[in-house]
Amino acid sequence: MVLGISPLQGESGRPFHFESEIAPYFARHGCAAAECHGGATGRGGFKLSLFATNARADYEAITQHLGGRRIDYRDPKQSLILRKPTRKMRHKGGEVITAESSAYQALAAWIADGAPFARGERGELYKLRVMCKMESEGPRANVEAYFRKNDGEGFVRNVSEMARFESTDPGVISIEEDGQFRIRGKGEAWIIARYGKLSTRIRIVEAFGEVEGKITDPPQSLSDYWRVRLDELGLEPGPEAGPHRFWRRLYFDLLGRPPAPHEIPEFAEGLSARRIRETTEKLVQTEEFAMQLTRHLWNWFEVPPPEDDLKHTWERHARLREAVRTFASRDEDFLAFATSMIDQPERREFVQRFGDPRDRAEFIGRAHLGISIDCARCHNHPTDGWTQAEHLQFSALFAEARPGGKGGGAAMAAGKFFLPGDGRPVEPAFLPIGSGTTRVDPKRGSAGQLAEFLRDEGFDAFTRNTVNRVFEILVGQHLVEPSHLHQMRTSSQGRGLASLGKLFAGEGGYRLSYLVSKIVASAPYRLDSNPPNAESLSGDPQLRYLARREARTLSADEYLRAVTTVLGVPLKGVPSVDTPLAQQLQLRNSGILQGFLRTPGNQVDAIFDFEPEAARQLEQLYLLILSRPPRPAEREEFVPLLQDAADGQAAGRDLAFALFASREFSSIR
Repeated sequence: MVLGISPLQGESGRPFHFESEIAPYFARHGCAAAECHGGATGRGGFKLSLFATNARADYEAITQHLGGRRIDYRDPKQSLILRKPTRKMRHKGGEVITAESSAYQALAAWIADGAPFARGERGELYKLRVMCKMESEGPRANVEAYFRKNDGEGFVRNVSEMARFESTDPGVISIEEDGQFRIRGKGEAWIIARYGKLSTRIRIVEAFGEVEGKITDPPQSLSDYWRVRLDELGLEPGPEAGPHRFWRRLYFDLLGRPPAPHEIPEFAEGLSARRIRETTEKLVQTEEFAMQLTRHLWNWFEVPPPEDDLKHTWERHARLREAVRTFASRDEDFLAFATSMIDQPERREFVQRFGDPRDRAEFIGRAHLGISIDCARCHNHPTDGWTQAEHLQFSALFAEARPGGKGGGAAMAAGKFFLPGDGRPVEPAFLPIGSGTTRVDPKRGSAGQLAEFLRDEGFDAFTRNTVNRVFEILVGQHLVEPSHLHQMRTSSQGRGLASLGKLFAGEGGYRLSYLVSKIVASAPYRLDSNPPNAESLSGDPQLRYLARREARTLSADEYLRAVTTVLGVPLKGVPSVDTPLAQQLQLRNSGILQGFLRTPGNQVDAIFDFEPEAARQLEQLYLLILSRPPRPAEREEFVPLLQDAADGQAAGRDLAFALFASREFSSIR
């Protein structure tokens, strides 16, 4: 391929195409945005494709609709397409461009040239590159577009004047229409440049300060990559959680309950790597861990838990729930389980419960690959890695087989998926997420090929999605945000995700218990959740960039299980409500929890039945409910209260209720 620089304007006789030289202006200036002419019905009778990705439709809307009234070939400057955005005529969108702008000049020259759609071979746009250059006015983003022709030759164009720029965080970086940007605050942001059907981005970091003890060796582990990112941001990691807080968090995360009092003495050894590893290995082998994992996988694969299921779907979903529970209890290959939903008849209901082939394709995208292809059902989007046509081709793989195979009889032919509103069949193809082919063998069944695609081309996306999801379950936020961009490798957290994914797929054999063990042993998991001071709560960069943890409120189900575990008696007749807060308020304020504290045989009463000394009663009550001993101030406050109580057991119940109602009990810190 021969590369050369070719200007966009002023080159006589060169190839031209509306898609690459005119349409991008409509995306750059917002004319083709969803809230303007790119909306589903357009604006004022003028409809453009969203983000100007359908060049032919946009060309026809401008040059042919309304009898071609939007174009004035005799006097281009009188064209509606120029007078409206410059506010020479009434325009609800206001002034979008000026007569001095490159967009105005390009449109006027195009109309004066007869408003052609194409001239010569323009070449295929296959890559964008954004660079930041320092100019006299300040830093500016510049975009290069790479084209290639059928003969193998290629050329590069500077398309900065047509690209659309955005910042992922205007509080860190603000960027103007012309690409000039300014640092507004500390932190990390991406400059996104869009041109045609592609987008590209560049990461900008403005450090909060200098840190001591930076990592100088190449990062090897998840903890190393996490620390590299904090070093880049100039953030010191927060302190580790204390032993009792850490172990309570670990038991909740892995077993869905607080530790029992007899399990707490082993915490005295602190947080050594050996103790964390040994305890985790013990917990992940239990049936309680399998059940906790099952609950997460129900949510992952969008199977409602029994208490949320509708009567008419309960039987179907019960089979899916049992399949998940069986897998979780066996600690098997997670990739094999995921592919079995596609190619094993007894598990295909995971996918086939969605009636529309497009819903099935989008489910596989979300659950298995961690990517959102939903938007491409309706339109192309520059930040997606696929088009509307590719969405339909992938959906075609999920069409139901139909009678009428070779030889007739009971044979089944491959399913057909037809273009909505068109009637033409869609040729199936895989999503372009790997380096291999997207082609499908029409002589073979689609289910087997889909499973192969997931194992071969999709395995990298699958492993990264799995690591990112499990990290979010355990730590409270995804390692790579937003989660559907987990395939980005240009940041330290993206490289850390890829590194852990390789271990999970290789040494770990795709076992989720292995992945859980690796994450809970990492430095981010061990972080404390308390802010260093009240002022840090404003904006809190430590929390935003995972230099410390965030406390998580227990869900309604988790709170009930925790209370049940602590009391040792079942909680019956608890009404179902919508939110965790409503559930906890109902338990606290309606007298239900007090009633359970009076249930014979509960563990709170047992403390006061068998322990006569007030100091020991308080110690055991705190260990039972909060998984820690009382602090000196708490001893000073509550030991006399228990000693002086006329009814020690009643006083114990009141104190137990106060502890159950506390924020410490109702959250994982």
